[in-house]
Amino acid sequence: MEQGGFDLDFPEPRFYYKVLRQHHVKIHPRRGVKILGLWYHDPVLDEPRFLQPSSRGGKHAGKWVVRSDRRDRRQVFFQDPADHETWHILPWRGLPPEGEVPAFSDKTADALLAHVKASELDDHPFRLDCPHQLPSFPAPL
Repeated sequence: MEQGGFDLDFPEPRFYYKVLRQHHVKIHPRRGVKILGLWYHDPVLDEPRFLQPSSRGGKHAGKWVVRSDRRDRRQVFFQDPADHETWHILPWRGLPPEGEVPAFSDKTADALLAHVKASELDDHPFRLDCPHQLPSFPAPL
């Protein structure tokens, strides 16, 4: 007897990164990249090859592509231009060096940034990247 159904073809793991939203950004030395109001950094961004503009032309000339997942704002992803199989994870600069933290979604980030704006704090990266300097705010529902 024949059996009908779907042929499950699982995509390659790196396909996950390709479906995430893109951001075309400049890499700032020692600071990293700013995505939707938050700063992300990894030592790989301090390599000399990333201290100059991207070779990309057109509408986003000179900018680098970084991808983000709106469900988890703790990190963003950067594809290595020299090796397209390698993806670098850029952690949010506000995370503690070690330890577990809850997921940080777009909704949580929006609440944080709205609180910062209401408190009239500037968006200086060293202020936003040090949560212990921010006053407490209610968690979103």
